[in-house]
Amino acid sequence: MQVYAFDLMPWPHLAEASHYPDSNGLYDPALGRTVYDEHFRQMELYEECGYDAICINEHHAKPYGLMLSPNLVAAVLTQRTKNIKIGCRAGASSRGSCAGCPRSFSPTACRSPTLGPA
Repeated sequence: MQVYAFDLMPWPHLAEASHYPDSNGLYDPALGRTVYDEHFRQMELYEECGYDAICINEHHAKPYGLMLSPNLVAAVLTQRTKNIKIGCRAGASSRGSCAGCPRSFSPTACRSPTLGPA
């Protein structure tokens, strides 16, 4: 059995429910840095705890997802992890899903250098 983690990078600092489109005023850059740092550290821990892959997804303009570019998040993860697989799904034209993460993703596969070709 393989175990994958999935992270939307939610924004935890809302006083009440939000409605699309959300105002940029809901975002605090100082808190944002803390949120990103916490999520990246959590993703490092997935590897340390033996998870097989980290799956990430693209979300815009909603507090449940601060991951505007999974390609950039995957690039950060390649620098902070060594062996864990990194799978991402970005945009409607992507093929695959986290059920097939990470090698089935094409053409928008993001992976660490240790994975080799998709």
